[in-house]
Amino acid sequence: MSNFIKIIPIALLVTALAVFISYFNQPSPQASPGPTINWTPIKITETISPSDSKLVGVSFVPDKDLNNVVVFVVPELQPYVEVNPNSFAHVSAGAPIVLTIEFSAPFAAELGNFEGSIHIKNSRTYPKPLPINLNIWDKLTSEEGEFSINYPPGAVISHIDSPAPDEAPEIFAERITTPGGSKFLLFPLGGYGYGLDDELNEIINPIVVGGFNAFRKDFRRQDGMLALTRIEFVDVPGAPDFRIEFRNVNSEELPLLETMLNSLIIW
Repeated sequence: MSNFIKIIPIALLVTALAVFISYFNQPSPQASPGPTINWTPIKITETISPSDSKLVGVSFVPDKDLNNVVVFVVPELQPYVEVNPNSFAHVSAGAPIVLTIEFSAPFAAELGNFEGSIHIKNSRTYPKPLPINLNIWDKLTSEEGEFSINYPPGAVISHIDSPAPDEAPEIFAERITTPGGSKFLLFPLGGYGYGLDDELNEIINPIVVGGFNAFRKDFRRQDGMLALTRIEFVDVPGAPDFRIEFRNVNSEELPLLETMLNSLIIW
C-alpha cells in the first residue's frame, strides 16, 4: 500500500512535467508583418554653410494604413533638420505623403559632418528610415559673384592670377586645397588651364550641375588611376566657358570632391 501511495505522486509529477514541456514546445503564432515604409529618394546628402538654409522635398509610401503618424528626426540632427508636416491623423496604404525638409545652420554652427535619419512612428517605430548625411561647411563666393561653393573644414583657399604662356589668356582661378592634398580649381572666366599629358585616356560624359548642362571629362593614366577631372559648362548665363578641375586627386577624397561639386551654385 505504501509503495502504491509513493507511485501516485511520482506519476502525477511526470505527467505535469510532460504537459509543461509540450506547452512551451508548441510553435508560437506567426506575428503579422509590420508595415513597410518606402522613401523617395532613398537617402539624402546635403551641404549647407552657417547662416544658410535649404529646402528639400521627399515623400514616403506605407504599404498599410497607419494612424496617428509622427515624422521623427533623430536628436543628432534636430538642431539642423526640420520636417513639415510632421504628423498625420491617418495615412493610407499606397498613398504618397509629401514632406518638406528644411536644412539650416546658425551663424555659429559647428562645422563638420552630421549623420542620422528620419523615422515614421506612432506607438512603434517602423523600419526603413530615411538616412540623412549633412555637411556644414564654409562657403567660398567668387569676387565677381558668379558662383559660390562649399568646402570642408581644413581646406586652404588661394587665388591664382598670373601671366600665362605666349598668346594664352592669363591664369585666373580660385583654388581649394583639401586636407588630403587634392586640388579643386574653378576658372569662372574660362581662363587658361594647365596642360595635360597626351598619354592620358579621356572619358567624356554629359552631366547636370546646379541645373546647368556640362561635360565631365575624366583623364586617367595608363594604370587606370584618375589624374584629373575637368567639368566644362555649356551655355551658362554670365559665365561663358565656366570650368572646374580636380587635380592631384587623392582617391580617398574623390567622394569629398564630388560633394563640393554638388554644392556649387552658379548665378
